[in-house]
Amino acid sequence: MNVSYATLRSARRRKLTITVERDRSVVVHAPEGYSDDKIRKVVELEPIDIMVDS
Repeated sequence: MNVSYATLRSARRRKLTITVERDRSVVVHAPEGYSDDKIRKVVELEPIDIMVDS
């Protein structure tokens, strides 16, 4: 599944989190040490089950 997302990195963050905003955009918050490949693998492999109200 191809998911579009923005990545925000922080030196203080310790865990990777995935957030769906009100406008339905997806934001991945990650520690600075996470590579783009590692983030992509987590986003693509994470079982995401999102219910959308139409």
